Formats: sequence, C-alpha cells, structure tokens
Amino acid sequence: MMHLARLPLGVQRSGAHANKVGSYVVERELGRGGMGIVYLATDQRLGRRVALKALPAAMSADGARKARLEREARVLASVKHPNVATIHGVEEQDGTLYLVLEYIEGETLSERLSRGAIPVAEAVNIGVQIAAGLEAAHEAGVVHRDLKPANVRITPDGLVKVLDFGLAKGEGGSQQMDLSQSPTMDFPSTSRELLVTQSGVIMGTAGYMSPEQARGRAVDKRTDIWSFGCVLFECVAGKPPFGGETMGDLIVSVLEREPNLDALPASVSVRLRELLRRCLEKDSRKRLRDIGDARIELEAMAATREWGTPSHIASHPMMYASTSASGLVIPSAGRGTWALLGMAVAGLAVGAGGVLAYFLSRPRPELTAKDARVVTPQLTRRLTVELPREPLFKGDVLLLTNDGKTLVYGTSSDSADGEVKRQLWARDMDRFEPRAIAGTEGYLAASLSPDGASVLFIAREGATNVRYLLKKVAIEGGAPVMLVETDARLNGVSWTRGDQILLTASEGAGIADDEANVLFAVPSRGGELRRVFSCEDDRQRIVRPDPLPGGQHALLTVLTRDERGRVANAMELVDLSTGVRRTLVPNAAEGRYVEGGHVVFARGSSLLSVPFDPATRELRG
Repeated sequence: MMHLARLPLGVQRSGAHANKVGSYVVERELGRGGMGIVYLATDQRLGRRVALKALPAAMSADGARKARLEREARVLASVKHPNVATIHGVEEQDGTLYLVLEYIEGETLSERLSRGAIPVAEAVNIGVQIAAGLEAAHEAGVVHRDLKPANVRITPDGLVKVLDFGLAKGEGGSQQMDLSQSPTMDFPSTSRELLVTQSGVIMGTAGYMSPEQARGRAVDKRTDIWSFGCVLFECVAGKPPFGGETMGDLIVSVLEREPNLDALPASVSVRLRELLRRCLEKDSRKRLRDIGDARIELEAMAATREWGTPSHIASHPMMYASTSASGLVIPSAGRGTWALLGMAVAGLAVGAGGVLAYFLSRPRPELTAKDARVVTPQLTRRLTVELPREPLFKGDVLLLTNDGKTLVYGTSSDSADGEVKRQLWARDMDRFEPRAIAGTEGYLAASLSPDGASVLFIAREGATNVRYLLKKVAIEGGAPVMLVETDARLNGVSWTRGDQILLTASEGAGIADDEANVLFAVPSRGGELRRVFSCEDDRQRIVRPDPLPGGQHALLTVLTRDERGRVANAMELVDLSTGVRRTLVPNAAEGRYVEGGHVVFARGSSLLSVPFDPATRELRG
C-alpha cells in the first residue's frame, strides 16, 4: 500500500484500500525524474494496468503549456505502432495534470546498458525497432526531442517501446553527475510547433541532444536522428559518443568534437559505422534526412547479418553487381585480395544511382565433383552501396582494391557539346562521397595494379592520327604516368599479378573497336608492346586475360561465333612467351585463378570452381 504522503497533491485517498486519480487506482511508484513521477495504476473502467505520470506543478499552472500538452497528447494518441508507447489520455485533478500511459513490463535500455555494451546483432535489432517507432511518430508530425536510453523500454520478449514522445518536457532540477540521465532542459516558450520548435528553446537530455538543440535553435525531426545515433552508438560501444566531467564539458563535446568511431568494437562493419557517422553529422543539413532510411539500413544488416566484419568474412569475399548482367568479384583467398570476374557490360542495366551488392561468404572447403560444382556459400553477408545518380555509373569498370577499402568505377555523361564524357571515380567504402580520379577523363578500359594503389587505364587521343595510350595514376591522386603510346587499337587491360601487363586490342577492318582479337604484353614499367598472339580464326574474340602466378601464363575467355551467330565460350590457357593456347574448360567464361589452388568461372548464371595446380597448370578435379 502506498503512503499518502508520497502521492502528489492531486491524488485522492479513497477509503482504506486505494489512492485514486479519477478512475485510476494507484498501486505504487515506478520512478521519478525531472519531468514528473510515474506510478503504476489500474484503470477501473477497463480493467487494465497503466502508467500514470504526474507532471510538475508548473506545467499545470501555465495555461499555454497545458494547452500544448493536451494538443500534442491528442496527436500522439493517434500514433498506433507497436514500438511506440500508447498514450491513453490526459487527466487533471486538483490542479495537477496526469498522463495516462501504456504500462510496459521489462527494463529500460538504460538499465540494460548498465550491464555493459550490447552484442551488435542485438543492438541492431533494438535500433530497428527504435527507428520504426520514431518513423511512425515523425509521419504523424511528432518529434521526440528527448530520445535517450531511459526513454526506451524493452519487454521480456524483446519488444522495444519508445516513451515520452514530445510531451511534458519539464524543467530539470536534478544535479546528478550521471550525464546520461541529466535532466531535460526547457526554457519556456509561448509557442512551439509540433515539427519545429521555437528558436531559443532547449529541450533534450544533454548527453543526447543535437548541436542545434544545444544552441537553442529551431529543431525538427533531424534532432531525433542525432539522438538515435547517440543511443545506437552507446548500445554497441557501451558508452555514449560524447562525454565530459561537467554539463558544460559535455555540451562543448557535442558542439565541437567528432564522435570517436574507433571506440566501437573492431567487429562493427563499415556499413554500420557509416550509418552512425551520418546520424551524428553536426550540420543537420548533412545529416541523414529520414529515420526511415536508418530503419531500412538496419533491417538490411539484420536480414543479411552484415552488421559485423569478422576476420573470416574478410578473407573470403565475393561481389556482384545487382543488375541484369553477370558481374562477380572473387577473392585471392590466401591474401584476401579481390579480382574482377566479369561485368558483361553489353546487357548491363544499372540506371541512375546504380546499386552494388557485395556478398561476403565462406565457400565450402571441399570440392569433390568430377568436373566442377557450384560454390554454395555457408555464410552470406550483403552490403549495398548506392552510387550517385549523376554522373551515371557506366558498368564497364567496377574494381575493388586488395584491402577491400576503395571502390573504383567508371561513369559516363553527356556534355554540353553533345559528346559523351567518361571518368573514373574512387569511393572509399567508409565514405558516401566519391572523388574523381584526376587525369582519367575519356578512359576506355581500366585495371588496378596488384598492390591496389594505382589505376591503369587506356585512353585515346587525336582525331585523324589516332593514338592509344596506357597510363598509370595513383588512386589517391597525382599526375598520370605514360606507359605505352601506340597506334594499336587497345581496348582492354589486365594486371592482376606479376610484372607483365596484358592488353587486348582489335585488329583488322572488320573488327569493331570494342572487340578484341589480339593479345599484347608489356613490362609493368612500360615500353614497347609485345604481341603474344592473334586469333587466326576471324570468328573468335578474346576477353579479360588473367595472369597466373609466375607471370608466364594466363587464363582468358575465347568467344567463337558459328554460322548461325551463336556464341560458344571456352576458358583457355595461353603461354605468354610462345602464344600457344589450349582449352582448359569448355563452356566457361570469365575464368579467374584464386590463390589457394582453384579456378573459378561462370557458366550460364552459375559460379563454379575447380581445383587447379598453378605449377603444372592442370585441373585436379
């Protein structure tokens, strides 16, 4: 039984068995803070338990604030979402206002965090639910303004509920030094909109308020996105992204210091780190625009378990372009390097803002089929990368550096004079903004150097006396270095290993510029081209040579067109010193050697693998 002395003035004692607010019988106190005291109560009319929140006396005494509270309560009561705590109504008794709230069993997120950081998978699940609740409220025009772990409750079955949406932000009287629980600060205003609060009003808990809140500026739903980033960061790291010994230190940290993403566990994926970075942009104009975008990102991470980067994933990545074409990147398993397996750009339909999908997987260790078998991943993780809408992703160049940190891709766009402009770009995987690689304008084909530090690209110059150039430029920037200048119609380049660069070219009046029937080699330092072989059969074309370890042999795909126009593919092995070729695997395309003794290739829509001995250059399966 509750002692009457502990009840606010408006709570009436009814007989010897109950303390009442209207039809609500108060059972016990649940908690108290700067915004009021919360009691567990029973609704006698409906027979349900509720949380009854007694608001500070100043709230009831201020007519404008009281009207705003009732107006916002009506708006929020219309928000029906499983991740939003329901407001049943507002009661007033003896001059005191009470919010009648859904009673939620379980613990607050703050209580959960008191036991330490939350496993990343669980934190992502919590983040999805918080974001979903915020999204529903934002769509109804309600901004929370005080999202923090203490305002998130987790039921015993894992359901997450967000509490205290945009309501009853009272003055803080607490002097606790636990800044994660520091009181809401509210300097009263005569008018405050639901989506944008009046400039000059600070509302929010210091450890989680956005920079614009801390400065007393007008806020909108983006302030909740900041607070959401703080809460999600704390879930993963076990501590908030900003701190300080005093309230002033903490606010300075929010205003001036960048979040320390290095404080996150090493296993947290680049994708999750980037989401946190975008949520915690100090400039609200650069911040993530909608909490629904965060929900979508987190749901994708949860569905594909791509919230972490364990070491076994990094050593066995695979990648493909999620378009109508076949494009795969296969790792050199021993060193975690990446090699382009194919793009089939003739049918590539990417559209504006092309989206790439990365599947990181560990293949089965044993391949015992007589010829080859489809590689079935035991563990698949997906990362989507959205490229800018302009300029348009062309699809013929899509390369990832050996360390998996930088994506290089090509774009095309129409210039004012009607010509098509082509450009190579680099995008660090922990950043959203790409950068143009200077000097690569007008590229025709490209490849990465074995160390992943440079891009090799073919360009063409001249109108009548056309010359083809092979250049090398550092991804981080610098002047391109000329390696080859020739009148041979170069159209492909490959330098995946060894000290020889392989180049394909078209030769003959009936051969289109983008078709190859000649293979050249040139030292990696540059110099004169050396012809390796030319296709004697004019029905044949070659694509994407891949040097083998030792640098004396290479794999390549040979396409042969018959009288009916049908094309047959074969993976061939060529001796780079003699030009002698032999078929290694029929009905195969885009062959690549993977460190550790396998050749992978495409057959139809399947990726297959077969054991291969690079010393004897023979299949072992």
